[in-house]
Amino acid sequence: MTVYQYEAMDCTGEVIKDLIDAEDEKEAQAFIRRLGLFVTKIAEKKPVVVDSEPNHSHLFRFKVGLTEGSVKLDVGIFWILGGIVLVSGLLLFLSR
Repeated sequence: MTVYQYEAMDCTGEVIKDLIDAEDEKEAQAFIRRLGLFVTKIAEKKPVVVDSEPNHSHLFRFKVGLTEGSVKLDVGIFWILGGIVLVSGLLLFLSR
């Protein structure tokens, strides 16, 4: 079955937006009409592609720019430095 996203109006003129499962667009429109609604828009809902492995490369990239004599680094470098400090502190604690 295909998922369709539609807009329709009821007899009072209220706009209704919803999704419907149907074999094809004609079947979807017929079902919506049987609900007493007038279809104004209908389109196949595109499936959302979810990446199975999230990309965290933005955390490791850094940019250096000069602004009034100071150096600005991207937040990702601070995540790396924070992790190094955390691990070294943990190793120091465990070595006692």
